[in-house]
Amino acid sequence: MTGKTEIIHENSAGWAALVRKHVLTGMVAVGICVASPAAATQTAREFPVLTTTQVADAASGEKFVARQFHLIHQAFGQAMRDKSFASALHISRQMQQVLRDHYGDERDLSTAEFDAVFTITSGTGFRFIQQMHIAINSEVSALLELRDYSTAIRMLEEDMHLDRKLFGQASPYYLAELEEHALIAKAGGDFAMAQRWLAEAVRVTEIMFGRQSRQRADALLALGLLQSDLGRNETAKLHADDAIAMFRELGIASGYEFRLALADSALIYTRSGDFPAAEAAISRVIGLLERANLTDSLEYGGHLGQLANLLARKGDIAKAERLQLAAIENARTATSENSAIYALRVVALADLYRDDRRDHLAAALYERAGPVLQASGQGAFLRPRADPATLAKLGPEMVLPGQIDSSTIVDVIKLAPRSGPPVP
Repeated sequence: MTGKTEIIHENSAGWAALVRKHVLTGMVAVGICVASPAAATQTAREFPVLTTTQVADAASGEKFVARQFHLIHQAFGQAMRDKSFASALHISRQMQQVLRDHYGDERDLSTAEFDAVFTITSGTGFRFIQQMHIAINSEVSALLELRDYSTAIRMLEEDMHLDRKLFGQASPYYLAELEEHALIAKAGGDFAMAQRWLAEAVRVTEIMFGRQSRQRADALLALGLLQSDLGRNETAKLHADDAIAMFRELGIASGYEFRLALADSALIYTRSGDFPAAEAAISRVIGLLERANLTDSLEYGGHLGQLANLLARKGDIAKAERLQLAAIENARTATSENSAIYALRVVALADLYRDDRRDHLAAALYERAGPVLQASGQGAFLRPRADPATLAKLGPEMVLPGQIDSSTIVDVIKLAPRSGPPVP
């Protein structure tokens, strides 16, 4: 089946003409939905090119609705694959309308009325809730592709009521939906909604796993990070303290999950201005990685850079520089000098030099990292401080060494262009 994605209903204006146009031009519609066996027979006889998968032949009732829904959902998938997101949005709303035309509009009901009509224990209620959940999430997918975050978040809020009915409030599926929806709300700038869903996630983890559980600690950290985004640093710090204490009480004092929790808490401490606590948390992560012989991992290099930023804040520039250089070497060994991770760590070192007023060194490193970041679509991370004339003067790419054997940038990086004398 080829051609553009389109659903043709029997009650559409000129539907037979539309079918004929699609068939004659080879642009076969994805679905031909008809409302009676006679219409299905007539359609199949008049247009034999259409297969049975394209003709809804159920007379009425839920079987017909299910078939119609399936055809429209197929059309939605094709539109998304074709990157026809506006068309996909329209089709997703058709899915919802088909369900509401048959079952009634749940939006007109109060919560009590909805609960009475659409019970999860009834076959009808389950089918409606399940299919509407699919239809709304289809719309959200199209809206996100169209960057319409506000409408997407509004639809997700509508979907959460269905999720509670479909999965129950003590379900890993409901919990996963809460966390995913919160991420979308945060990306769309609706921090209030994101906070509401993350707070609900904390409550659900307590119901499911208990007050003292790793899952609740993870949920507290996620909520704490969001609150630190909002500047509610004291509350965020309390959540971080509670989460780390919970890990320790549970006997989880190593492993990836604990390291991730420590790193998250360090970020919260940094935003709240508690730099000693942040430094202690990151230092502990680094120590855990060293004891686990994971110093070749990108995780290790990332935390070296995080610690370097903390040390630079309190004025220990020399140690911060050594750590940034070690983080760069870690990325070079684990990836390559053409990787975005390597380039970002070069930019981190350049930022350190820029803030330390060593502009000529910063400009050279920005120049080195720029092409790699731009090629990987991350050019926004490049923040050159030097003026264009200086950058033009320093033009050539700089080469970082394979080994770190000195604490001074001139000895380590050599600051040499690919041709000509070294840059002083």
